[in-house]
Amino acid sequence: MRMNSASTLDGDAGEKQIVAVEELAGTWRGWVTRGEGQEHATMYVSAEGSYRSLTTGGASTEGKFYLPTYGAGSAEYERIE
Repeated sequence: MRMNSASTLDGDAGEKQIVAVEELAGTWRGWVTRGEGQEHATMYVSAEGSYRSLTTGGASTEGKFYLPTYGAGSAEYERIE
């Protein structure tokens, strides 16, 4: 599952430099692409970077965001389930 675009429930997220995973905490809504096409998804991100994503079709995934050690500005993630 790949999140194509997202915005916070407070408004559009836009692009910004990420310096701490805590900045991603909150509830995000966007689109995901799966083998069957695109569908709406909601992602819940905790302050330590753990997330759970649910699609309107019932698919879910869990993982954790982290900042790469080679440079700041973007977050990467590890999928757990």
